[in-house]
Amino acid sequence: MEPNIIRRVKRGIIFSLLHAFIMFVVGMLLGGEPYWIGVIGFAIGGFVIGFFSTIKRKGKA
Repeated sequence: MEPNIIRRVKRGIIFSLLHAFIMFVVGMLLGGEPYWIGVIGFAIGGFVIGFFSTIKRKGKA
């Protein structure tokens, strides 16, 4: 695989874990127990955001 794809996958995994952790903490604070469907949804959404939001903004002020 190309280094760019590997970098995008790593970023997607990091965003996925971060978003899942945030939803886990929010579920614990608001409801006392984690909302697992929300945690899984946020993990998937975090991966999509991390993988596809790699826009290069060179030369734009």
